[in-house]
Amino acid sequence: MKPGGRIAISDMLAVAALPEEVKNDLSLFSACIGGAATVEKTTALLEEAGFENIKIDAREESKKRIDEYLPCLNAGDYIIAAYIEAEKPRR
Repeated sequence: MKPGGRIAISDMLAVAALPEEVKNDLSLFSACIGGAATVEKTTALLEEAGFENIKIDAREESKKRIDEYLPCLNAGDYIIAAYIEAEKPRR
């Protein structure tokens, strides 16, 4: 990416440890839930890739929708939707 380039991502993030049954379910993995990284891990990965000005906007209101999607798992207790933005330094 060129200096000054920006990324904007919408993804699912873990706000608590994922249960093993969720991590091992391939359908949940492909739905961006089973492999969800934490906010801290996502920030660290972006920093390692050279990004700065990292902003993660966790969308609290998404918990209800997530619970509706996976009612038997109470997934809203450990997964949240987030908007993620970062940029490469201009130098």
